[in-house]
Parts: sequence; C-alpha cells; structure tokens
Amino acid sequence: MPARSTEKNSDKVRDRRKILEKFNTLTTREQEVAFALADGISNREAGQKLGITEKTVQIHRGSLCRKMSIRSQVEIANLVKIVLEER
Repeated sequence: MPARSTEKNSDKVRDRRKILEKFNTLTTREQEVAFALADGISNREAGQKLGITEKTVQIHRGSLCRKMSIRSQVEIANLVKIVLEER
C-alpha cells in the first residue's frame, strides 16, 4: 500500500510541474489576467485593475484558456492556486 501512495504523490508532483511549465509559457499579460481573474472579479474589473479594456481581458483570457486547456474562471483560480503553491 505505501508504494502506491508514493506513486500517486509522485504523479501529482509531476502533474503540478507540467502545469507550472505550461503556465510559464503564457505571456506576462496572460499571467496577469489569470491572477486578476483568480480573485473572482469580472473581466471588466480585471481590465480596470490592469489598465486595459474589458475586450482585451477577454482576448487574453481566451488565449490563456486555450493554451492551458481550461474553460472556466474556477479552473483559472485552481490553476493560479497551483502556480502559487509551487513557486
């Protein structure tokens, strides 16, 4: 049993590293948008926070979701949580 637990932990660590590597391929602005949206704010509020338009946030959000293979703001928040835990 302990060997299986160690194997699962190893897989989890590997998955987290892959996520972090993938996140690091995002542009600086895409990362900023991800961090802003992870706070649960709207695209409009994220735009105001970052000094860009809501439409620009939507474009960056779409790009980061496509690159990270995610679809929702909840998934963005989970992604950012993993990134922050690994840094």
